[in-house]
Amino acid sequence: MARKPNYNFEKRRKELARKEKQEQKRSRKDRDNSGTDTESPSLNSPVPPNPPSGPSTDDPKGPFSVGH
Repeated sequence: MARKPNYNFEKRRKELARKEKQEQKRSRKDRDNSGTDTESPSLNSPVPPNPPSGPSTDDPKGPFSVGH
């Protein structure tokens, strides 16, 4: 009689392999970006992003006024 496969074990093995692969990718990215790319701003930059370029809230008629 054949044994039933242990699906939880297979699932856990795949999960661990996936985490290991992601960790290798993350460390490779960190190693590639460290010191080689000094011109681009980092994600932890203290400078706030530019405000959205939408319609101004100072206009009392709103963005859809056509001057009538």
